[in-house]
Amino acid sequence: MSSRFRILGPLIALGLITGCATLPPPPPAVQSLRDSARHAEAGHRWQEAVRERLSLVRLEPVSRAGGRALIRASEDALAAGRSGEARRFLRGSLAHRVGPQFLFAALDSRLHRLLTQNRVTLAQTLMLAAPQPPPKLAPAFLAQEGQVWFANRAVRRATYVLDARDRLLTRARDRAANQRLLWKALARAALQGTHPLALPAKNHPVARGWIELANLYRTAWQNPALFPQALARWRARHPQHPAETTVLPDLLHVLARISAYPARLAVLLPLTHRYANAGRAIEVGILGSRFAANPSTTPPRIFFDNTGSHRSGLRRAYQKALSQQADWIIGPLLAPQVKALARLHPQIPVLALNNLPSATPQPTTFHEFSLSPGDEIRQIASRLIRRHQEFGAMLIPHGAWGRSLVADLKTALRPAGGRLLSIVRYTPGRRSYAHDIRSLLRVNASVIREQALADTLGMPLQFVPEPRSDLRFILVAAAPLEAREILPELKYFGVNRVPVYGLSRDDVPESRHPDLNGLHILAMPWLLDPRSSWHGIRQTIAQLWPNRERREARLVAFGFDAYRLVPWLRNLHGSLRTPRWGATGLLSTGRHGRIRRRLLWARFEDGRAVPDPVKTGLPP
Repeated sequence: MSSRFRILGPLIALGLITGCATLPPPPPAVQSLRDSARHAEAGHRWQEAVRERLSLVRLEPVSRAGGRALIRASEDALAAGRSGEARRFLRGSLAHRVGPQFLFAALDSRLHRLLTQNRVTLAQTLMLAAPQPPPKLAPAFLAQEGQVWFANRAVRRATYVLDARDRLLTRARDRAANQRLLWKALARAALQGTHPLALPAKNHPVARGWIELANLYRTAWQNPALFPQALARWRARHPQHPAETTVLPDLLHVLARISAYPARLAVLLPLTHRYANAGRAIEVGILGSRFAANPSTTPPRIFFDNTGSHRSGLRRAYQKALSQQADWIIGPLLAPQVKALARLHPQIPVLALNNLPSATPQPTTFHEFSLSPGDEIRQIASRLIRRHQEFGAMLIPHGAWGRSLVADLKTALRPAGGRLLSIVRYTPGRRSYAHDIRSLLRVNASVIREQALADTLGMPLQFVPEPRSDLRFILVAAAPLEAREILPELKYFGVNRVPVYGLSRDDVPESRHPDLNGLHILAMPWLLDPRSSWHGIRQTIAQLWPNRERREARLVAFGFDAYRLVPWLRNLHGSLRTPRWGATGLLSTGRHGRIRRRLLWARFEDGRAVPDPVKTGLPP
C-alpha cells in the first residue's frame, strides 16, 4: 500500500497542478483585457488592440473565446496594414494551441458578421490569411468562402468553391441544400448585373452549366418568349447537371407564376388632349411587352380606357373598367388622377403610374410605379456623399418641377451635412444662358475686377473668367436641347474640374452630342447601350411604332416594365424578393407598395452616353 502510494502520490499531485493550470482565469482579468482591446480598436490603436487580443488567446487558448480573440487579433493586424502578421497568427503556434475546431468556428462566425456589415473587402482579406481547413471542417468553411467571393463579385470563383464543396458532401440532403445555396447567390448576381455573367472555361462543365442557367434566368424578365427554347438548348449541352433535379423544378414554378397574368387588364391612360403623347407612348410599351411574353401562357385581354386630363375623365374610365370586369388596373398616369382613384378605395388591385402624396391614405391593393425624378435625386445625392462632394449648386428651370428637385436634393444631403451653396433658375428655350451661369458661378465679380484693371491701365486685357472655387458639384436640370447649350457655356466660364451631373434623358443610344462630353447622368438600361440585351426588343418595337419609340423612349420603357410588374405583384404577394434590372432600372418593392427604381450611371464621351466605369456596388 505504502509503496503504491509513493508511486501514485507524485502523479496525483502533478495531475492537480496540471488541472489547476487549465482552470479558467478570473473573469475580471478577462473582461479587463476585452474592454482594453475594444477601447484601443475604437481609437484605431491597432497594435495595442493586437497585444490585448493575443493576451486573451494565451489566457483562454483551447476554447471558443480563444478562437474569437485570435481572429480579432488577426483582423486588427490587417487594419494596421500588417497582413503578414495576421497570416502568422492564423497559421502559427497560437493557432495550433487554439485548435482548428475553435479557430474555424470563430472564423466562420466573423466572416458572416463582416458580410452582414457589408465589409466585404476585409472579409476576403481575413479569409485569405487563414490556413486550409482539415477535411472534416472543410464543407462548413467552403460554404462561407463561397459567400465571401459572391459578395466580392467574383462569381466564377464562388461557383468553383461551392461546386467543390458539393463533391465533399456525402448526404443527398446536404448536396441539395448546397446547390440551392449556390443557385440563390448566382441568380441574385445575374439578375442584378447590368450584363450577363462571364462564363468559366469549358474544362469546368458543371460550373459553366450553373452560370449559363443563371444567365438564362436573367433573360426571363426581359424576353420570356425566348426562354423555353433556350432552356431546351441548355439541357442538351448539360445532361445530368445537378440543377436538373434540385433547382429547375422550383425555377420553372417561379417562371410560371411570373407569366400568369389576370384574365382582364384595364389600362387607364390619357389618350387625348394635353398628355396624349405620353399616354400613347406608354400604350406602345405595354403592347410591346405583351407581344414579347411567353407564347405558352394565356395573355390577358387588355382594355385601354381614356382618362383625358381631368379627374372627371378618371372616374369615367374607372367605371368603364368595372363594367369590363377587369381583374387588375394599370394607371392612371397623372398625379391628381392617382390621388382621386385612391380616394375611391378601388377593390380591384391597382398599379398606379405615379406616386401618391405622402399624406394621402393608401388602399391595401394599391401599388405605385413612377419615373419620379425624386428617385434620381436621391441616387445622385448618395453618390455625392460617398465622394465627399456634399456642397454644390443647382441650375434649374422656373416652375414647380424645379422647386421640387431643390427640395428633394436638400433633404437627401441634409443627413451628411451637405447643402446647396447656389441655386439659379433659368427660363427654358433661350439662345444663351450666360447670364444665369455667371450668377451661378459668381463670375460677375471677376468681370468687374477685369474691367476696373483695364480702365486703370488704359488698355484691353486678355481675360479668362474665374468661377467660384467652393463648389464640389453642379447639378443641371435641363431638357436635352437646353443641356446642349448650357454645358459648353459652363466650360467657357471655367468649369473643368467640378463634376457636372444631369438627370436621365430621352436620347436614343445612336444619338451623338459632343457638347455634352464630361456630363454624368443617370440612364435607363433601355437607352444606355445599343448592344445590351434590350436591343432586340427595342428593334422590334421600333419597327412596329418607329416614331413613337424614338421620341418617347423613356415612356415606352416605362410601359414595358409596368406590364411585367403585374404578375409579380399579383402572384408573389407584392414582393420582388430579388431586385432585377428592368427596362427602366433596377426594380424592387419598397414600403407601402411603392416600386423602387435605381438607374445606371453613365458619362458622355465622344458625344455618346457610355456606362460609367466607376464601381456601383452591383455585380458586374
